[in-house]
Amino acid sequence: MRDTTLCWRCSAEYPASSLQCPACCAANANIDIDNACVEMADASKISHDWQFHDDSFDHEFGTEAIRYWQCERCGHTGERNGCEITDRSLDHACQ
Repeated sequence: MRDTTLCWRCSAEYPASSLQCPACCAANANIDIDNACVEMADASKISHDWQFHDDSFDHEFGTEAIRYWQCERCGHTGERNGCEITDRSLDHACQ
């Protein structure tokens, strides 16, 4: 029995027990063949999981504001203006 598998989308090797490929967020076809088939037909179905991060910190000259949105699935980061992602290429699917 293999402890790892290869991603159908990007060929990355990852733990066979993972629900998704950590490199590209594609469904693990060994576990969830239905979602993998949907994703294979339309890659825009692989969604980002955007989470807001605030890594701001204080120093002797004031506060350094570091705020950004990051996909918890693939690690991509993007800035948002209000609720909108300013980089539209990150809006629909994990890249």
